[in-house]
Amino acid sequence: MSTIITKRQFPHYHKYTMDLAGRPLTLEVGKLAELANAAVMVGYGDTRVLCCVTAAPRPRDGIDFFPLSVDFEEKMYAVGRIPGSFNRREGRPGEKGILTSRVIDRPIRPLFPYDFRNDVSIMATVMAVDHDCSPEIAALIGTSAALAISDIPWNGPVAALKVGLVDGKLVFNPDAEQRKVSDLDVTVVSTGKKVVMIEAGANEVPNDVMFEAIRSAHEENQKQIALINQMVQEIGKPKFDYPHADFNYELFNKITADFMDEAKAAMDTDDKNVREQRWNAMIEKWHEKYLEEYPNMDQYLDLANDGPYGYGPDVLYQANDVIMQYAKGKHIYPLPVQQLSCYEQIPESAWKAYETTVDGTTYCCGVPVNVQAPMLYYRADLLPEDWQENWDEDQNGVPDMVENWNDLYAYSKERHEENPAQYGYMKSLYDVYFSSGFLFSYGGYVFGEENTNPEDVGFSAGGAEKGAWVLQQLAGVMNEECIDDTITTNAYSKLGDGTYFATLSTPDMYSTFADELEKEYEAEGMTAEAAGEAAEQNLIMTTLPKLPESGDLSESDPVLIDMKAMGGVNGYAVSAYTKAPNACLAFIDFATSYEMVTRRSEMLGIAPARGDAIPSISLRLVTIS
Repeated sequence: MSTIITKRQFPHYHKYTMDLAGRPLTLEVGKLAELANAAVMVGYGDTRVLCCVTAAPRPRDGIDFFPLSVDFEEKMYAVGRIPGSFNRREGRPGEKGILTSRVIDRPIRPLFPYDFRNDVSIMATVMAVDHDCSPEIAALIGTSAALAISDIPWNGPVAALKVGLVDGKLVFNPDAEQRKVSDLDVTVVSTGKKVVMIEAGANEVPNDVMFEAIRSAHEENQKQIALINQMVQEIGKPKFDYPHADFNYELFNKITADFMDEAKAAMDTDDKNVREQRWNAMIEKWHEKYLEEYPNMDQYLDLANDGPYGYGPDVLYQANDVIMQYAKGKHIYPLPVQQLSCYEQIPESAWKAYETTVDGTTYCCGVPVNVQAPMLYYRADLLPEDWQENWDEDQNGVPDMVENWNDLYAYSKERHEENPAQYGYMKSLYDVYFSSGFLFSYGGYVFGEENTNPEDVGFSAGGAEKGAWVLQQLAGVMNEECIDDTITTNAYSKLGDGTYFATLSTPDMYSTFADELEKEYEAEGMTAEAAGEAAEQNLIMTTLPKLPESGDLSESDPVLIDMKAMGGVNGYAVSAYTKAPNACLAFIDFATSYEMVTRRSEMLGIAPARGDAIPSISLRLVTIS
């Protein structure tokens, strides 16, 4: 009995087919692994490979490389065998699996943006093997298709083909019998414009035969490229925005101009030890020449990994949870905080965020600077023209949709109904920092006994199901991006271009939102000065809206309650590897002074930890005239 796949069962299902070397190649999307950024089931003959690609929503801190991992998973069940006897569990990948992972990695890695630092994981799982149809080629094609249709920034697609030489004739993707007698085994991976990888072995074939094999494979690969481009056009997701890793072009150009000839000479040897010796000596010359002008050129950010080797910052500015992780590993100093001028002005609850107890003695490992808490960002120029008549029931000059979630929910529905490409409130449901506040508002909590008992996890305590219901209702006025964390990386530009009306973020992200809004205004024809003024006027950061006591966002006259939120405390700490701990402490005393804290808060729009500084801060007004 045949199985019929219906659109109702799998609403996002699509299937694409072509002929590849005389055998059917199928690419199926929308049936499996739908929570990945993209997943493609590749069928080539009777071979089946599931290719999934996922990316972290944020870059990994403290690295200067692109963290890409590729895993090619082969299991015995793919060839119809189940391990028996003692070795029932299959262990690590074999040599072939490791080499195939490298073959997939090599052509796709250079096509990611050079300043992309988000973790990307590619998993190619072999489900079934037809020995005449290479699962390695299928995995590479599937990976290319998945990356191309995903929202992960990538400059593909690529296509792959094996070429053999049997009885003097070139054969594309030779079958098992042909591979046994073939005088040539070359894998060619191409983009639409050029060959990007060649892996070859041969029984001394002439140069012109090898050249023709590569040329013809590149030409044949264009059929796969056309199919994948068709997929991108029909079902491809927009590529998400990402924080661009800093790259100092000025320093790079100086090094290139001053040392290129010496670098070429250093590499002009087959002896690896000689190359490393020359290269390390040249790096020391760079430091001698440029370190005074570029003092951070050798700076490292991961204290746990870099600090023991003499690298890393002397003073850290991080969230309290990060600093306390460093404290656990003894990477930072306990501080004599009572000696600091800010000590009496910072509440005890903020100091507790940096306390740790060892052998009955309590130590403080950080100095609180500012409090982080979720805030609502919205565009004042996207409000309805009649909002003062129809969306300001209490006539207090503040739109109702930013004062309570019921009106924000209603406005989100109205805005999307008027224009399906636009949305009201948008935020990732998987961002625990923000979403947990809905649970806490109705009685949920992280740990019991005022967050001191990790054995009592209370996310579902009290009436937390009401908070979950609120999230469910909000999901109904958002799109599918809310379930894969895409919104986290897109929110700045989406609010800037008017796709979103409102979102949640922290106060320190105000400048990022403002920059994106300024770019949008400039693209509309404003001068840079006018764009800056318009962004300052229209980008509003305000406190969280109130929630309905019932949890029903469609209730017409709800009893409103304050919304609670998960917060944090950012602060300073001193590296245990610094050579000047007293100077570091003096810097922290200066940086946490009244004058510096108030100036920092005014510039960044963040809440200071110093209690005496709070009345002095001119917070962003939410009243619109």
